[in-house]
Formats: sequence, structure tokens, C-alpha cells
Amino acid sequence: MEQKNKTTKHTSFAITHIYIYILTLPPPRHHTTMTNRMKQYVKQKIQYNTNQYIRQIMNNHNYKEKNQPFSFNILSFSTTTIDEIEQKKTAMRTHTCGELTDASAGESVTLVGWVQSLRSAKGGMAFATLRDAYGETQIIKPASVMINNNNDNDDNNELPLESVVCIKGTVQARPTNQVKKDKSTGTIEVVADDIEIYNKADWENVPLVQKQHFNPKSPLASEALRLKYRHLDLRRPVMQRNLRLRAAVTSAARNSLETLGFVDVETPLLFKSTPEGAREFLVPTRTPERFWALPQSPQQYKQLLMVAGLDRYYQIARCFRDESGRADRQPEFTQLDIEMSFIDSNDIMLVVESVVENMINASKEILITHRNNNNNTVKQNDNNNTNTDKFEISKITYEEAGCDKPNLPGYTWVTEFPLFELNEETGMIESTHHPFTSPHPDDEHILWEAINNKDPMKALDVRGLHYDLVTQGVEVGGGSIRIHDSKLQLGVFEDILRLSPNQVGSFYHLLDALDHGCPPHGGIALGLDRFISLLCGDEVESIRDVIAFPKSTAGEEVMTGAPGMVTKEQLDEYHIVTKV
Repeated sequence: MEQKNKTTKHTSFAITHIYIYILTLPPPRHHTTMTNRMKQYVKQKIQYNTNQYIRQIMNNHNYKEKNQPFSFNILSFSTTTIDEIEQKKTAMRTHTCGELTDASAGESVTLVGWVQSLRSAKGGMAFATLRDAYGETQIIKPASVMINNNNDNDDNNELPLESVVCIKGTVQARPTNQVKKDKSTGTIEVVADDIEIYNKADWENVPLVQKQHFNPKSPLASEALRLKYRHLDLRRPVMQRNLRLRAAVTSAARNSLETLGFVDVETPLLFKSTPEGAREFLVPTRTPERFWALPQSPQQYKQLLMVAGLDRYYQIARCFRDESGRADRQPEFTQLDIEMSFIDSNDIMLVVESVVENMINASKEILITHRNNNNNTVKQNDNNNTNTDKFEISKITYEEAGCDKPNLPGYTWVTEFPLFELNEETGMIESTHHPFTSPHPDDEHILWEAINNKDPMKALDVRGLHYDLVTQGVEVGGGSIRIHDSKLQLGVFEDILRLSPNQVGSFYHLLDALDHGCPPHGGIALGLDRFISLLCGDEVESIRDVIAFPKSTAGEEVMTGAPGMVTKEQLDEYHIVTKV
């Protein structure tokens, strides 16, 4: 395929027309549904003259040398394969349990899923409800159809609840008096010709009442029990909805930011301990007295990216804080992290408002689909804008609000927080947000006076360029304009916060970078777990309900028993001596 042109000595291609999928295609400019996104990214059968497309790619990427060699990967797909993937067909099924309608009557189908309910009828006939990730379908098992149980030596004809089965049969319309209008598949049923058990469930040894657990009208088991059997709890439709909503909202955030020119950059999870306020998780090394620390946030790295000239950064970031358990806190959590250069507070707010509105809109389709499939009303708090077409947002100062989390309609920006606050217990000055927040321009001279006179109490009169996004009295996100002057940053560390020389030394990499041409910059972090729990409304008890495998209030992962014990040999290797 690839040939050398002796005249130009550059790579060329002999292919004239092919179907291609370019891995560097830009993201779609507007978030719609996951299906549309899939079409735009994967189902792009673009018939191009290859040499022309290479020139277009080179022009789009501003290559200075237009004739330099250029190569890329080509993946070809057949129409049939992509269509089947889009329709969720696989080697084991022809349809999902949520897509058959009366228009499918007479079709031969193969369904796979879990046996959700089972009831016997006269003459040896049985009715079962088969469930998968997309819905439910009623199955009729004629008395003459035996169950094929390849994984069991017994020859009984049982179909245990929650067993994984394959049903082959024919779709037929339900009798008029048995139609269930509240179900998407309520007009049809499948008469089984063949039933095969892939995996028989041993539900009797699970201390969950199966019928109650999957009945939305029944009281739930205790959270401790549900966390212990999280893989079963996640089978509940509302939990599946929460995870799909989270995926759609996260995808909308990515699409929105990438449309605005933001670059997704991963920052390290192994960092070092720095005094930013919260208690850190430490990771030992085999070098004595040397420890990593898991990042409380990517704060310092994203500021360094601004020094590097990236201009617009974002990341769906994993963060870690060793804090006491609460309903809205987790020791490891996810935040939508954003940073921009050459901006003011209003620039950040405009970006966030656009992104948040798209995230809310992305959640609506999931909520409506869940409501229609499960015949229940999506419960929402009145102040949660997820049910309205208009995205309402206001702005208020900390002094006007009288608190940091005002419970006002819609979404509210709270600005002009005090830059510092007094810790009554220690008598020390602490940062209200974090030590990298820039002072309000009108108060910067007060901060300099406090630094020059080494009078930290005077700094309590300084307002910061800190802003929080609040809804329903809950903080959704917080950010600030950062200090980009190394002398001012050093003064805050030494003369206001009174950090020790060792503590200041832990920030030398940042102070050094601020002296290498640091642009004015700022950013924000939105708590993704908390925000998604708000979008889900009253159907979630805490942020643990929107996280696949959360930690308990005691900071433990109950299902796997983490954290666990380690051997003495492991402790010795890391030079750790424990005290009992």
C-alpha cells in the first residue's frame, strides 16, 4: 500500500478511495445522545481521496512543512457490523429485553438476561420476567419446553430467580386485557422454544430478600447490607439509571469543554505531601522515610500546565482526602477540574454556566427514560433546574448572602469571600479556599501591608477572588483566580500562614515556576459525585448511590473488605513499624 516516490522522497498512498475512521477527528460540537455521539465518532464512513485528506489534516494542524512525511492509522468497518453494534446485537442475542414491540410480533428472537420473576400457571405453563440492562420482557414457558441446564448435573426443571438464561422463541402480541401500558414492552410477550441456563443463581445464601430488593415499592435493605452485596444492589433499575446518568453527564461535560478548546490532560496520582489543608493518604516507598501522597486535587499540576502555556485544561480527576465519613463525602472522589489562562472570574463563570447547562440537559433524557420504563415519577427538589427548560443563575457576594451556601432558587455564584480566616482553636490564620487564591484587586495593597509588616491579622480584611457555585444550599463547585506572582505567593506562605521552612520548601517547584513567566490564570473544580446526586433528586440517599463502588461512612469498601491487612514481610520491605 505504501510506496516511495523517487522524485519527492516522501510518503504517498496508492489507494484512491476507502472508508476510513480517523482517530484524530474532533469531537461533536453539540452533545446530543450517546447514540448520536457514537454515529459521529464511530460510524463515519467518509469516502475521501486519501492524498487530499492527508493534505487537509496537515493544513488543519498547521504543519509548516507541507511535504513532510505523515502517517496515521486506518480502521475500516462494514456497515452491517456497525449497525449491529448500534442495535446492541451480539453473538448471543438478537434483541435486548427493552426493545420488542407489537411490530415485532411473529419474529424469532434470542434474548439473554436475568430471571426477575417467575410464576406457575395451569397445565405446567409458567410465566417469567426476563431482565437485562435495557428493560424487561415477559416470557411464556410452555409445559412441553424443558430447561437446558448445562452447568448442573441434576435434571430438574427449575428456573431459580436471578439466574442468567438464554431464551429462544417467538414474539406474540399480548391479549388486550393483559397489555401493560406502563412498560415499553408491555404489548408483547415471547413464547419460549428453548431455555438454557448459563449460570444458576444461589440466591438462598444471600441475606437479601430478593422480591423486596427489586420491588421499588418495598423498603430497601440496610445500606450496610447493600454495600456488602453491591454487585446485586447495582442490578436495581434506579442504580443502573444513576450510573447511566453519570456517564451521560460526564460525556456532556467533556464534549462541551472540548468544543471550547479545552485539552484533557491526566496528572499524576503519586504526588508529594504539601500543606494544603486536608489530611492526605500517604503511600510508602522502599526508601526509608520517603513517602508519596495521593493528591487532594490536581491544583498545583494544573497551575503548572498554565505556566507551560497550555491555556485551557480540563480533567475528570480522581482526588483523595482522608476525611471523616459523611453522607456527601468520600475519601476518594471525582471532580471536573478546569483551568484557564489570561482570564478573569467572569470568563470562568461563563464557561462553567455553559458546561453545567449541557450537563443538566444530558441528564433529562436518562431521567425521562427511567420514569417511562418504570412507571414512576422522577422525584426532584423544587430548586433543582433539571425539570425546567430555562437555566437560571444569579450572583451574590458573600457579604450579601450572609453565608457561604445560600439556599436560593436555581444556581447562584457566591463571590468575594474573605481570603483568610482565623482558626479560633489554634489562633492561626488559614486560607478560606486554598493558599493559591489571588486577593481582590481593591484589597491587594492591604495584603502587601500585612506581608511587609508581618502582621497576619491585618490580612483578615482582604477579600479573595474566590467563587463558589451553589444550588439548594449545597456547594456544587468552587474556584478562584490564582496568584501568579512568586513574591506575593511566598509572602502568603511565610508571613500570613506562617508555614515552616520545610512546609514552604514543599512548594519550591511552584514558586520556581511562577518566576518563569506565569500568565494570569484561574480555574474551578466541580464535585461530580455531589452534582450528579443532586440531578438524581430525592431518589438517592447520598452520593454513595451515584458511585459504583463507594466507601462506607467508616471509609471502608465493605464488599471486598478493603482496606486489608498486609504481611510483616511487606511492612519490613517498606520500613514500617506498626503500633498496636
